[in-house]
Amino acid sequence: MKKLLNPLAVGAFILVLILSSLAHLMYGSCQASKTHFMMQAYWMPDNLPEWMISNKEWVKNTRDDLIEIPDDTCEINHWDRKGGLVYSGKYENGIDVGVHQYWYDNGILSLNIKYKNGKINLKEKWALDGSLTKKEYYDPKGNFLKREFFEKGKRVKTEVVE
Repeated sequence: MKKLLNPLAVGAFILVLILSSLAHLMYGSCQASKTHFMMQAYWMPDNLPEWMISNKEWVKNTRDDLIEIPDDTCEINHWDRKGGLVYSGKYENGIDVGVHQYWYDNGILSLNIKYKNGKINLKEKWALDGSLTKKEYYDPKGNFLKREFFEKGKRVKTEVVE
């Protein structure tokens, strides 16, 4: 037991824990938490030497709000530099499912897209002030049906040709 409590062995164990935690934060899945995502997308690229950042292309894509579609079933969230949610969406085996949402920098919902069986079903667009501006409807195959425009919460125009 005394050999295990040797200061050198304890120090080495603590160093391994710190290094493995740092490696996970740098190279682990970005969807572990909001803080983890922000660390990989913003804090590390801004504060670490360039040679320490292994996935420069991912950082560039994240900052440009490009979303990599995963091959598995998961929920993807992206945050901006201040911690505000920018995008949230669900995937099953690489296919869009459920609701995908985008937000403006001020936290107001910008775009809401609903998918069913991997096909777009409904798209709703809001203005910066939070008022609904447009709705687009699609058939079960994802083909455009109609578009409605709104002003001050009231429908003002409908288009049936894309």
